[in-house]
Amino acid sequence: FVRILKNIDTENTTILFTSDNGFYFGEWGMVLDKRQPYEVTIRVPMFASGPHFPKGSTQDTVVLNIDIAPTAIDVAKKSGVGKPKPGVKDENYGLQFDGTSMLSLLTAPKARNSFLIEYHGMGNGIDSNDSCAH
Repeated sequence: FVRILKNIDTENTTILFTSDNGFYFGEWGMVLDKRQPYEVTIRVPMFASGPHFPKGSTQDTVVLNIDIAPTAIDVAKKSGVGKPKPGVKDENYGLQFDGTSMLSLLTAPKARNSFLIEYHGMGNGIDSNDSCAH
């Protein structure tokens, strides 16, 4: 991975890297799992680099996986890639997102200071709420 990063065109390439959260290995007396809302399961690494992100900076901003798609669209727009379809007048190419572009969070880092984590079971009817969509 490092070898690839050393050989890319940094003026025209944006990299968004994230990972999955890990399993518990006995913490809090719990068996192998990762669905409970503890810090180790909700915090995952995320790295963004490219011409639209400040070089060498680190942000302590709340970013969620729902922010990846709007960030990709924002980077594409700022890079001049693609145009909205004829008749689509809004700035997001007719797409609606729950998340927020990480580029806008760079200028307003305290825009999000909380988020909700929910878990309703595996959807097999045994450990889930019947009112939850399966």
